[in-house]
Amino acid sequence: NFLLLTVFFLDAPWYLLNVMVQSLGYHIQHFIEIGFYTDAFAQLATGEGAPNDGKGANQAWMDWWTIFYWGWWISWAPFVGTFMARISRGRTIRNVSLYILSVPFVYAIVWFGTFGGAAIRMHRRATFLSDMGLELHNSSDFYLHTSSDFRPAGAGKCYSVPESLNHADYAAAGKYVTDTKVSPVCAFSYKDDAGYWFDLMGQYHGMGPFLVAVSLFTTVLYFVTSSDSGSLVVDLIANNGRESHVVQRVFWAITEGAVALALLRAGGPIDQKHMPARDQRVDWALPLYGGIFDILEFVLTLGKSGLPQSKAVLDFFLGLFAP
Repeated sequence: NFLLLTVFFLDAPWYLLNVMVQSLGYHIQHFIEIGFYTDAFAQLATGEGAPNDGKGANQAWMDWWTIFYWGWWISWAPFVGTFMARISRGRTIRNVSLYILSVPFVYAIVWFGTFGGAAIRMHRRATFLSDMGLELHNSSDFYLHTSSDFRPAGAGKCYSVPESLNHADYAAAGKYVTDTKVSPVCAFSYKDDAGYWFDLMGQYHGMGPFLVAVSLFTTVLYFVTSSDSGSLVVDLIANNGRESHVVQRVFWAITEGAVALALLRAGGPIDQKHMPARDQRVDWALPLYGGIFDILEFVLTLGKSGLPQSKAVLDFFLGLFAP
């Protein structure tokens, strides 16, 4: 909530409120449509009816995103349902409906509206300065922000926000209006998607390092509390819904961590050379993450996807029992 309020009041509050209202209306308007959307035309292969101009959506979008998250929510449903039932003991159905369904929905609108709206605004301001540099000074890097901070290759460029564009076309009152305290602004790049959040936090009144530190701390708290909640649910299921000794819950927490380490070890680094091309159609492929999970793909596709390599299975069990 601290980060949420900080971004809301240091950015453009009126704009962010407009984003929330507009996004909520868009969600309500397209709720039924999106619920039945299957991206049918984009899933057609070349020669089978796919767009001839090459501007169609990625064929694998429904698999990599939509269907994957269907499985994600389905897998989480028993855990979340059990956890909610556990912490809602003694409360009325009205209270549960209000505090579990309504309040989180409103909070999600505020959260995504604030951070998403602020991120879009930052990107648009950055591209504006790039365009103005090229148009007015024959260099898109004229307002480029120079810093000794590390930025990975392919990251979007950052620009220092000037008080004035120093050009007659933008000298009139109201022609160029900006907040120089919200600077530098950075353009997003898909090659550095892991850095989007840090770029966003780094633009507010020189508080970037502090806000980044708070972000990392709250992220750790999020994962710790999520793991603790998962351990509680697994412990309840294993003990037939009864309270158990704290040692048993610690056991499940350690076991979950060991499984996570095993999956990371078995997955290994992403090998770009052996990944299929973005426009390559891979029949019978499911949105699972390879390794030992290929066994599930083999079963669900009736043997058409192939079994995992023996090394992947060996690495999984080595990571599980000897991380």
